[in-house]
Amino acid sequence: MTAVDAGGTWSGPGVDPVTGMFDPGLAGVGVANISYDIPAPCGDNDQIVINVVGNSDATMNNINPLNELCE
Repeated sequence: MTAVDAGGTWSGPGVDPVTGMFDPGLAGVGVANISYDIPAPCGDNDQIVINVVGNSDATMNNINPLNELCE
């Protein structure tokens, strides 16, 4: 993730604090509250909410072999 003001640290579920990369697999399904904190003397912080949704199940059952299927 990136921020307008450099020098801060990202934190929260699924965030690598060194690189700032967000991994939804590590965060898990649900709401991830992510923070960006800039240290003093001119410190500031902000938050963002990321909603991680699960994978959809694309399994097809009971397929009629007479119907054409696209790959």
